Amino acid sequence: MRLYEGMFLADPAETSTDIKSVLKNIQGILKANGAEIVRTEKWGERKLAYDIRRHKRATYILIHFNAPPEAIATMRRSFTLSESVIRHIILVDDFVDDPIGEVYDDEGNLVSRPEPPPAEVEAPGEIPAATGDASENDSDESSEESSDESSDESSDESDEESSDEESSEEN
Repeated sequence: MRLYEGMFLADPAETSTDIKSVLKNIQGILKANGAEIVRTEKWGERKLAYDIRRHKRATYILIHFNAPPEAIATMRRSFTLSESVIRHIILVDDFVDDPIGEVYDDEGNLVSRPEPPPAEVEAPGEIPAATGDASENDSDESSEESSDESSDESSDESDEESSDEESSEEN
């Protein structure tokens, strides 16, 4: 048996009314072909980049499972014929990552939700150092550029004056 991960795009109309029946349908196909479910995650409903079977949105479900390699072709055929699964992909996986979405058990019951990342809190009235330094560096560079330009202009003017003096001396 090998470890696989399957990403399933499910019909959002069915998952919004009864997620348990959709999960049982997908897990039933897997178990019927000799798979052992490791973890089931619901990533939520998202807009699709393009229409698939006249659907503009889909619910993303990620399932990690162990299965015999010869059963994968039968699973793919079953998912293609399933009405609740819009699109699917099954890939060989090396290990199971930390969950991103809601985790469900084999019965379709919600086990856990992902923890939101801790918010970074800044002290009120404090200006980040990166912002202040960048504006100072920009102003220094612009003043250097303007001084370079003014020195170039003054040298051009002095060249013209010296050539005028030479021409007047010759006359």
